[in-house]
Amino acid sequence: MAAIEDDGARETDAPSEPLEPGPPEGPLRATETTGPLPVLHVSGSVDLNSHDDWGRVLRQATVRHGELHVDLAGLAFIDMRGVSVLVDVARGLPEGARVVVHRAPPCMRRMMEVLWPAGLDAITIKGDAR
Repeated sequence: MAAIEDDGARETDAPSEPLEPGPPEGPLRATETTGPLPVLHVSGSVDLNSHDDWGRVLRQATVRHGELHVDLAGLAFIDMRGVSVLVDVARGLPEGARVVVHRAPPCMRRMMEVLWPAGLDAITIKGDAR
Protein backbone atom coordinates (compact mmCIF):
# COMPACT_ATOMS: atom_id res chain seq x y z
CA MET A 1 0.00 0.00 0.00
CA ALA A 2 1.36 3.44 -0.88
CA ALA A 3 1.88 5.73 2.03
CA ILE A 4 0.59 9.25 1.46
CA GLU A 5 1.79 11.78 3.97
CA ASP A 6 1.34 15.53 4.17
CA ASP A 7 4.62 16.67 5.69
CA GLY A 8 7.04 18.82 3.67
CA ALA A 9 10.02 17.75 1.62
CA ARG A 10 13.44 17.51 3.19
CA GLU A 11 15.93 20.15 2.12
CA THR A 12 19.66 19.89 1.55
CA ASP A 13 22.32 22.54 1.01
CA ALA A 14 24.42 20.35 -1.26
CA PRO A 15 25.14 21.50 -4.82
CA SER A 16 22.96 20.32 -7.67
CA GLU A 17 24.23 17.96 -10.32
CA PRO A 18 22.32 17.97 -13.62
CA LEU A 19 21.23 14.61 -14.93
CA GLU A 20 20.72 13.96 -18.61
CA PRO A 21 17.05 14.52 -19.47
CA GLY A 22 17.78 15.02 -23.16
CA PRO A 23 18.33 18.29 -25.00
CA PRO A 24 18.50 21.39 -22.76
CA GLU A 25 15.62 23.01 -24.65
CA GLY A 26 13.33 20.06 -23.80
CA PRO A 27 10.31 20.51 -21.56
CA LEU A 28 11.74 18.40 -18.74
CA ARG A 29 14.51 19.54 -16.38
CA ALA A 30 16.10 17.41 -13.68
CA THR A 31 18.92 18.07 -11.24
CA GLU A 32 20.03 15.94 -8.36
CA THR A 33 21.30 17.43 -5.11
CA THR A 34 24.11 15.45 -3.63
CA GLY A 35 24.94 14.94 0.00
CA PRO A 36 23.57 12.78 2.77
CA LEU A 37 20.10 12.79 1.17
CA PRO A 38 20.25 12.96 -2.64
CA VAL A 39 17.07 14.45 -4.08
CA LEU A 40 16.07 14.52 -7.74
CA HIS A 41 14.45 17.92 -8.41
CA VAL A 42 12.19 17.90 -11.47
CA SER A 43 10.62 20.82 -13.31
CA GLY A 44 8.83 21.34 -16.60
CA SER A 45 6.39 18.81 -18.02
CA VAL A 46 6.21 15.04 -18.31
CA ASP A 47 4.19 14.34 -21.44
CA LEU A 48 4.34 12.53 -24.76
CA ASN A 49 7.53 14.39 -25.69
CA SER A 50 9.43 13.54 -22.51
CA HIS A 51 8.41 10.06 -21.32
CA ASP A 52 11.73 8.48 -22.39
CA ASP A 53 13.74 11.26 -20.72
CA TRP A 54 11.60 10.96 -17.56
CA GLY A 55 12.30 7.24 -17.30
CA ARG A 56 16.00 7.81 -17.96
CA VAL A 57 16.47 10.46 -15.25
CA LEU A 58 14.56 8.36 -12.72
CA ARG A 59 16.74 5.32 -13.47
CA GLN A 60 19.94 7.43 -13.26
CA ALA A 61 19.03 9.00 -9.92
CA THR A 62 20.75 7.94 -6.72
CA VAL A 63 19.04 5.45 -4.42
CA ARG A 64 20.48 5.79 -0.93
CA HIS A 65 19.42 3.76 2.10
CA GLY A 66 16.74 2.10 -0.01
CA GLU A 67 15.06 5.36 -1.03
CA LEU A 68 14.95 7.45 -4.19
CA HIS A 69 13.75 10.95 -3.27
CA VAL A 70 12.03 12.93 -6.05
CA ASP A 71 10.86 16.54 -5.55
CA LEU A 72 8.15 17.48 -8.05
CA ALA A 73 7.42 21.01 -6.78
CA GLY A 74 8.60 22.48 -10.09
CA LEU A 75 6.63 20.09 -12.25
CA ALA A 76 3.97 21.94 -14.26
CA PHE A 77 2.31 18.85 -15.73
CA ILE A 78 2.49 15.06 -15.64
CA ASP A 79 0.26 12.81 -17.71
CA MET A 80 -0.93 9.29 -16.96
CA ARG A 81 1.93 7.68 -18.88
CA GLY A 82 4.39 9.77 -16.84
CA VAL A 83 2.87 8.44 -13.62
CA SER A 84 3.03 4.90 -15.05
CA VAL A 85 6.74 5.36 -15.81
CA LEU A 86 7.31 6.39 -12.18
CA VAL A 87 5.40 3.30 -11.02
CA ASP A 88 7.45 1.06 -13.34
CA VAL A 89 10.72 2.51 -12.02
CA ALA A 90 9.54 2.07 -8.43
CA ARG A 91 8.57 -1.54 -9.08
CA GLY A 92 12.01 -2.13 -10.62
CA LEU A 93 13.92 -1.02 -7.52
CA PRO A 94 15.54 -3.68 -5.34
CA GLU A 95 13.18 -5.39 -2.91
CA GLY A 96 12.38 -3.16 0.05
CA ALA A 97 13.44 0.04 -1.74
CA ARG A 98 10.95 2.78 -2.54
CA VAL A 99 10.47 6.08 -4.32
CA VAL A 100 9.62 8.96 -1.99
CA VAL A 101 7.80 11.69 -3.93
CA HIS A 102 7.89 15.15 -2.35
CA ARG A 103 5.43 17.91 -3.27
CA ALA A 104 3.57 15.97 -5.94
CA PRO A 105 1.15 17.83 -8.20
CA PRO A 106 -2.41 17.23 -6.94
CA CYS A 107 -3.34 15.58 -10.26
CA MET A 108 -0.63 12.96 -9.69
CA ARG A 109 -1.99 12.09 -6.26
CA ARG A 110 -5.48 11.73 -7.77
CA MET A 111 -4.20 9.46 -10.57
CA MET A 112 -2.40 7.27 -8.03
CA GLU A 113 -5.51 6.99 -5.86
CA VAL A 114 -7.80 6.15 -8.80
CA LEU A 115 -5.55 3.76 -10.72
CA TRP A 116 -3.79 2.10 -7.78
CA PRO A 117 -6.46 2.34 -5.04
CA ALA A 118 -4.77 -0.34 -2.97
CA GLY A 119 -1.55 1.66 -3.21
CA LEU A 120 1.99 0.57 -3.91
CA ASP A 121 4.58 -0.36 -1.31
CA ALA A 122 7.28 1.06 -3.56
CA ILE A 123 5.94 4.65 -3.60
CA THR A 124 5.36 7.12 -0.77
CA ILE A 125 3.92 10.56 -1.49
CA LYS A 126 4.79 13.33 0.97
CA GLY A 127 2.88 16.57 0.62
CA ASP A 128 1.30 18.30 -2.37
CA ALA A 129 2.84 21.04 -4.47
CA ARG A 130 1.08 24.29 -3.76
